[in-house]
Amino acid sequence: MSSCSVDGNADMYGLGIRLGFYLNWNAGILANLVAVQEIETIRYAFTCFIGATFLALVVQTVQGDNLTALDTYIVLLLCFGYYCSLVPTWLWRLATCFNPKLDPTRWPRLKPSQTFMYAHVALVAAVAAFQLWFWFAEVPKAAACSYRGFLFVKFRLTDVVFKYVNIAFQALILAICVTSVAAQLLGREGSPSVRISERHKSTLRILYAVMLFIVASLITVATELTIAWNRVTDVNELNSAGQLIPFIVGVGVLGRVVYLAIRGGLSSAPPGKMGTHGRDDMTAMGGHYVHLPTAMPYDESTTIDASSSGGGPYGPVHKPYTPEGWNFLPPISPYVANSTSVPMPAVGISHPMSAANNPVRSSLPPYETGGLPHPNSPYEIGTGYAHGRHELYDADQPTGNYSIMTPTIGNPNIR
Repeated sequence: MSSCSVDGNADMYGLGIRLGFYLNWNAGILANLVAVQEIETIRYAFTCFIGATFLALVVQTVQGDNLTALDTYIVLLLCFGYYCSLVPTWLWRLATCFNPKLDPTRWPRLKPSQTFMYAHVALVAAVAAFQLWFWFAEVPKAAACSYRGFLFVKFRLTDVVFKYVNIAFQALILAICVTSVAAQLLGREGSPSVRISERHKSTLRILYAVMLFIVASLITVATELTIAWNRVTDVNELNSAGQLIPFIVGVGVLGRVVYLAIRGGLSSAPPGKMGTHGRDDMTAMGGHYVHLPTAMPYDESTTIDASSSGGGPYGPVHKPYTPEGWNFLPPISPYVANSTSVPMPAVGISHPMSAANNPVRSSLPPYETGGLPHPNSPYEIGTGYAHGRHELYDADQPTGNYSIMTPTIGNPNIR
């Protein structure tokens, strides 16, 4: 890395690759506001994109493939720039004394799995550790070069202030990663008893998106100014497959999110995902909320007798858990045939409902009639199909005393 060449490495940070990063950053930010069903896909794809780029950087560094300190600096901006948001996020948490009601990261539209979180933190920690090595061991070797970097203004890459600000920044991010993992392992992350309104959550999400957009914009400016200041050549063309592919993929991802936003921001739940969406998200699907007289905990041993609830030969059906005295009726699904019964596909029983005996039923559209799901059906309670089965129960039934179940969204306790 001692060479002072300014011949750019298009395979690592060519124009198409840079645009791919920028487009995916903004697609992820926008999806968190208007297209929750796209969040998981973008999240995994972007993490893989970053991981692959970082792995390529490590391999080329180990092999000594004539990477300059400037090449590494630019690639690290792309790999790590988005995660710079960790620092202002934690500074905000400190300023608000870790008050969950003021923490926008506590109320995501779609929470990532724990496995993804650990893998994500491991990637961030690995890049931060590499950055520390880079600033301590490699940057001093470029002392004879006049490379410039970005810290709101132009700095020499080997400037003492610039160097130690970057070291402190990476050390802080590494400490945040360790603290986050420790909090998870000790079970101190999260406070399930804290509740805030959907409007408050929406406001926090918007503020968080604005902060992420500002960070992404700063990293974009830093990357492009670094290339311009150092007059890096051969990295500003889209004339090869290696540049066109990431660019077109990025355009497609962002275009999909923009399309959903224009179409109305359909924030439906992905199949199989529960417990992460509020009322605003679910009503965006065209569903209905119904008050439940009794919230009954889900229990494997708690059942509704099929004969007393209009069932058939399949025996008892588990009662669903209904948090906070309400649940959600999904919009009409392809399995809802008419207003009197809904046979299960392949296996199930027809269960006519009487609007006269059910005040909840009488206030809903005709298609809101349900069929009792068989416990072994692929559409049984707990599968989490976004347009799957639902059931209405008479509110005055002695075995029930509640009005509705849904196997879809809004319920973290159905398994």
